[in-house]
Formats: sequence, structure tokens, C-alpha cells
Amino acid sequence: RAVPYALEEQLAEDVDELHVAIGQQDKQGRVFNAVVSRSRLEAWLAQLKAVGLHADVMTPEIFGVHWEQSDAAEPAHWSMMIEGERGLLRTGAQTGLAFEVSNLLMVLQACFNDAGEHLPGTIRVTICGDVADEKDARFAGGFEQSDIYQRLVEMCAAQDIDLSLDVRGESCSETL
Repeated sequence: RAVPYALEEQLAEDVDELHVAIGQQDKQGRVFNAVVSRSRLEAWLAQLKAVGLHADVMTPEIFGVHWEQSDAAEPAHWSMMIEGERGLLRTGAQTGLAFEVSNLLMVLQACFNDAGEHLPGTIRVTICGDVADEKDARFAGGFEQSDIYQRLVEMCAAQDIDLSLDVRGESCSETL
């Protein structure tokens, strides 16, 4: 019960309006948390109930993105999935985030900064369906031809991180 109040200064909303799920402790002693507004959680549960379903457990969407444990001698692998204007970046067993594709480079740089000397050895990027709106000039010719992708390649190369790209024509929503 004390965890939400310990996080209070890091949260934009009143902790009494939030649901905080406490994760497991990692090898460095850190405990990760998932935070969602109570009203949003209640809305999700109401949607399930409306179609006759009951959820015993709800997990963040990010946990549907592929991630594999690496041993201590090998750098971690991060996985990114992009579909439309949204992206998901999985950075660990209990860590990851959602972002807007237009913020991809800024978000990734912040993750690199946060990782410090524990940068990943590889980032696997999966593009599902079409990225953004087909009329969006940033992605004319596809994601792999975009300025954002070229800058992503440069960012990873500068950090000695391998980058792999898998472009799928179909939506990835069914895989989550």
C-alpha cells in the first residue's frame, strides 16, 4: 500500500486515482511498477463485462512484444514493434514503453541514456501494416526509406548496436 505514495512525486495524477501493480524485484534490487488510472481500468473491465468476459489478470500490452533473456555475459536484446502512429519498445523482462512514431528517436535516446553502460547488443524492429498515414510525407516509400529510419540506423551504429528490421504487410494486433 505504500508503493503508490513512494511514487507520488513521479506521477502526474493523484495516487488515489491510480491503480499501481507491483512487479518482481530484479537482480539489481529494483522493483518495477505498472500504473494506470482507475477510471481507465474500470472502463476496460466494463468493456469486457459488456461482452460477457471476466478478466482474472490484465497485463500491459508491452508484455506481448517479444523479449528474450540474455545471460550476464551477453548484452540484452530490445524489441520494437511499430504499427500506424504507435510504437512499443520492450527493454527487459518487466520494462518497456509505448510511444508515438514521431517521437521514436527522442524516446530511444532517452532509453539509451537510461540504460547507461547496459545498452542492448541488438534492437529488433518489426513494422506491422502501414506506418502512419500513407499521405504522411515522412514515410513515403515505406518506413525503411524514411528519414526517421535512417537516423535510427545512425543512432544504433554510433552505439555499436545491431539493428534488424522485419517489415510485415499485415497488422500485428493479432499477435499480442
